[in-house]
Amino acid sequence: MKRSVLWAGLFALAAAGWLASGEIDLRADTPPDQAASAAQKNEMTGSHEKKTPRLFRVEVIRIKVEPWQNRLDLPALSEATETVIVRARTSGAVEKTPIEEGAKVRKGDILCRLDMADRKSRLAAAKAALASARHEYEAGRRLHEAGHLSDARLKQLHSLFEQARANVAQLELDITYTEVRAPFPGILSRQLARTGALLSPGDPCAELVRLDPLKIVATASEREISGLSMDMSAVAELVTGERLTGRLSYIAPQADPATRTFRLEMKSANPEGHARAGVTASLHISLPPRPAALVPLTAIGLNDEGILGVHIVQDDNTVAFLPVKVLEQSRTGARVSGIPDGARIIVSGQYYVLPGQKVEAVPFRPKKGKRS
Repeated sequence: MKRSVLWAGLFALAAAGWLASGEIDLRADTPPDQAASAAQKNEMTGSHEKKTPRLFRVEVIRIKVEPWQNRLDLPALSEATETVIVRARTSGAVEKTPIEEGAKVRKGDILCRLDMADRKSRLAAAKAALASARHEYEAGRRLHEAGHLSDARLKQLHSLFEQARANVAQLELDITYTEVRAPFPGILSRQLARTGALLSPGDPCAELVRLDPLKIVATASEREISGLSMDMSAVAELVTGERLTGRLSYIAPQADPATRTFRLEMKSANPEGHARAGVTASLHISLPPRPAALVPLTAIGLNDEGILGVHIVQDDNTVAFLPVKVLEQSRTGARVSGIPDGARIIVSGQYYVLPGQKVEAVPFRPKKGKRS
């Protein structure tokens, strides 16, 4: 082996041992005083510069509270104001029924005409008896004034005269009863007596329905009834297309024991009778205005106790939960009560914060191109 190769190997071994001994200062190019200064600076920086924790960012909108006109929508049914069975008040055969079923009638129109039979002859006889009784009574009164007739006889003559007059009045009234007339304007719903039928007092002649005004009937629950009062304005929409306006004319003083609901009635003018009874309808009752705010549906949720409400950011940037009552819901949002005017409601990030937590609130900016 050559001597030069041997020396090279020895030199490499010495260098390796030197490096392994740790005696080499890798910062040899840095002066000792500068190295100490840098170490001291790093130590001071680590002890005095602490990182501030970053607040969770939420997006908010500012709410405006304003008077809102609410309404109560109830399923309803149209009803006739009156439905009456018109009955005969005297005996007789039906001579004529001049009005057809379904026709309009006026008050006093004849629904059934009964035959007169011997009523005219009996009336003529009664009038003759009345004339005779009047003559005898007047003659007796003159004799009584002259002292030729006793008080008892005069009273007897007066009684006979009054009896004859009553007989005439009774026969005249019985004749008027042969014409069964409509007691109010309406529609002849059913003709119950036919020509030739024999009627007795109390037998039905016809069924008469009164549709002007028309009643709209609905029921309200125990919670809904508290906001209602007489004379409130309302609108009824019938499935047949008619739209009727009116005011509440009746509110039941007590609930139906079976359903725990209260009967409501609205009366509406129906002079032409186009709106009919027994038709399904919707009754819309205008309620008094009340303060409310329009809130996005996504901002409303339940807390841990199952209470419906919204999260707001208070003036000190802490989160608070406010219970709300939903008054109306639509595609644009929900009308709610229970939120103060100007409150900042969280609409993005509300599910990641807790009441009392401090947050960074920024105005909500809808994303471009995002469809609602």
